[in-house]
Amino acid sequence: MDKKKDILRLLALSIGIAAGAFISVPSQGAPDQNLPVKNQLQKLMQDSDRFLKVYEKEKKERKSDTNKTYKLCFDSLAKSKELAEKLGAAQPEKNVWLADTLMLNARFLELNGNISASDYEQALAIRKEAFPVTSPKIAEVQNKLAYLYSRSGKVSDAADLLDSSIDILESNKGAGATELAEAMDKCMKSGFARAVEARRITRRAARAIKKYAGNNTEALATALHAVSLCPGSNELAHLFPNKISKPSPEETALEQALALQEKKGLISLKLAEFLETQARNQNSHSKFEDAAKTYSKVVLMREKLAANEIRLMSRTYDQHAEYLLNAKNIAQAEVSKKKSLALYEKNPGADQHSLNNALSSLGSFYLSAHKPKEAAATFERLRSLQKKQNMQSGDVDDKLVSIYLQQNDFQNANRILESKLELFHKEYSSKTLDLDYSVSRDVQTLGMIKMKLGNLDAAGKFLNRVKDGYDRSYNKSKFLYFGDRYPKDFLNLYQEYLEKSGNLSEAKVMKDRLNAAILSEAKACPGCGRG
Repeated sequence: MDKKKDILRLLALSIGIAAGAFISVPSQGAPDQNLPVKNQLQKLMQDSDRFLKVYEKEKKERKSDTNKTYKLCFDSLAKSKELAEKLGAAQPEKNVWLADTLMLNARFLELNGNISASDYEQALAIRKEAFPVTSPKIAEVQNKLAYLYSRSGKVSDAADLLDSSIDILESNKGAGATELAEAMDKCMKSGFARAVEARRITRRAARAIKKYAGNNTEALATALHAVSLCPGSNELAHLFPNKISKPSPEETALEQALALQEKKGLISLKLAEFLETQARNQNSHSKFEDAAKTYSKVVLMREKLAANEIRLMSRTYDQHAEYLLNAKNIAQAEVSKKKSLALYEKNPGADQHSLNNALSSLGSFYLSAHKPKEAAATFERLRSLQKKQNMQSGDVDDKLVSIYLQQNDFQNANRILESKLELFHKEYSSKTLDLDYSVSRDVQTLGMIKMKLGNLDAAGKFLNRVKDGYDRSYNKSKFLYFGDRYPKDFLNLYQEYLEKSGNLSEAKVMKDRLNAAILSEAKACPGCGRG
């Protein structure tokens, strides 16, 4: 009996020893010496992420001074990178702390307009060494890098990365579906639509997300929207506006995406984005009133949800004005353009050019709407603003001169052009001064204006200066000329000047030369321009 008990004790002891081999006891060894540094790095990275969100918000709202937040981001990221390199010094190729820091730094650079992909490329190389090939950590970097490649025109490289991210999504049964869909959508709006495989990759992503993430997810709606951005149907609609009746696969995908978003019954920036695409498609099909009506929903949603995002709202108002103008609703289009301008008047921000661009856009709108007086007033305001900023206003001057000449307002045209040619007023009498084509045209126009105002002496000085320029150019390279050395419009204008000046004999010579030039041009070869 005792013998049996001893055998049982030995058996129990052996079982306990075997079990101990599989059940590890928490180690009571020395603590991790790098733990304080890791905690410090984690705190720095959390701060960096918080600073970046504030900085992005300030940029969207066009705060006039973002230097403080910029410096906070810069200093925090610099310290994070320094600590991350220290932690991973033993295995730099697997330094996951550095990879995380580089991704934050890439966000910071992107907010400042730098689309360099070097940080994401380094982070991707590290994560490929540190994680399995099917890890969502790898897909996270690939998605962001694909977007930068799309922006910089490397669409083939972007296609390879997105294909790989879809493989990882399928391996992980749908993990990371939202991130992939967002990346796909951003890529399609940033140049990836030009890729040969854009249609195949977007459809493959939509199928994978539908399979693993379900039919009623926001990720699927976003992926379908990416499919709808593939080129094809809109180009055909432009060419054959009355021939395309059956919805294309891209239009069907957009309808499905809208249906998924509208099921929630809530307004959202995502829904506004989908409606924006729908309005663009309607405009492409020459359904201008439908496009304006659809886009008005976009305006209302963004006014409620993103009123402080100045650039987004300005672009929204400008686009709405374009659709309203196409629909012949000029009054409402003007209201929308003025709203866009008001945003930059209230929020000028650190960039002085934004208000200038808004004024230029409004002036161009008035020209398109055939409102020359309003266009002139807007461009005059822009010209005055540019002078205060010590900027050249040549393009604005040209537009003003053109408007005033069309309105026969020669006094104002003379004022603008004289100001533009102020340097010429000081040097036009010099016989060694050669005028380039653009200045020569301005001097000729000013001569014509002086003649219209009855100042024949001033008109003669300007027109003879242009004539001297043509003569010098002809004497330098006679072999290049076929026909008259003077352009037809100058011959016509100079003939008129001579007639008004009483020099009828010279006016007749110019008239004969003009007729000869017209005849020579009629006989010219369409290919080479010669007879």
